[in-house]
Amino acid sequence: MKVGYNCSDKCHLCDAEGWHNLGPAANWRRSIGARSSSPFHACRIPLMDIPGLDRPEYIHPDTCHCFHIGWGKDLAASSIILLAKKRHWPGRSLDIRLEAAFADYISFLNARCKSTGVDGFSKQHFKMSSNADWPTTHGGKGHDTALILGWLEDFLSRS
Repeated sequence: MKVGYNCSDKCHLCDAEGWHNLGPAANWRRSIGARSSSPFHACRIPLMDIPGLDRPEYIHPDTCHCFHIGWGKDLAASSIILLAKKRHWPGRSLDIRLEAAFADYISFLNARCKSTGVDGFSKQHFKMSSNADWPTTHGGKGHDTALILGWLEDFLSRS
């Protein structure tokens, strides 16, 4: 299939162009089941001879691809930025507060013998061009989304 996080086509079921608009009035909702182009690559593969596999609506989305490496990454990173902007960590600048947040995140992971692929919280890691921008990634893998959201739940319960 020619859809995914790094592709302009985000969904094999609709014409969504991004992960960000999940509202009831989102434009992509009208295109569910009526994509303007095929989500499949043009090359023929034997698996496509299995009855039903030629219809994209028979391929069901899974939570890993939709959440953990999709909009969940945005949710995790945006939550960190929102809390940092609301001064939930010490520091005069956003960057210093993000460093404090990352230190707390690492402490959370160490206490639970977990590891992460995220090597820092910063505007650069979150692909933000300015303090007014919002992140589109946390810079890690799908597993890191679950770790960050678990840490945020723990952090907020302590705040």
